[in-house]
Amino acid sequence: IQLEKHYNVLNTENNVKTNRNSKTSNNLNEKCKVIFTDEQLKKNYNFFVDNDLLADVNIEFKKFEESFLNKPLRVNMEATVLREFYDKLVIQENIFFKDNDSYLSYFINSKDNSYYKKSTFNKQKNYKSKLTNEINELFSDFK
Repeated sequence: IQLEKHYNVLNTENNVKTNRNSKTSNNLNEKCKVIFTDEQLKKNYNFFVDNDLLADVNIEFKKFEESFLNKPLRVNMEATVLREFYDKLVIQENIFFKDNDSYLSYFINSKDNSYYKKSTFNKQKNYKSKLTNEINELFSDFK
């Protein structure tokens, strides 16, 4: 899988981080657009660290910030957790993914060193994960 080039724009006036992904620099056919405040990004980091979801247990916030939804992260995450995280993420304002595939390309399953598959992801739609409460808490104050 070849990932498209990502462009980061920091809007210092509003203190938000924008991640953009386009097929070419001249084509703004975006696969994803995500805007997080610094606080929201830190909450995401804490969620991943506190729940042992990152394969690199020593990852510092700065590296997470540079990687999260910019390039693939190796994670120890069940498909149900990833599905619930995605479901809560995409209903937030300023969050857009063209499809599940573009979202899944940001996470590598550390158990088998492969990207999560859309078929596995879709099979998990109706299940609650062991982190349902934590995911709900994470997104409770995102707007």
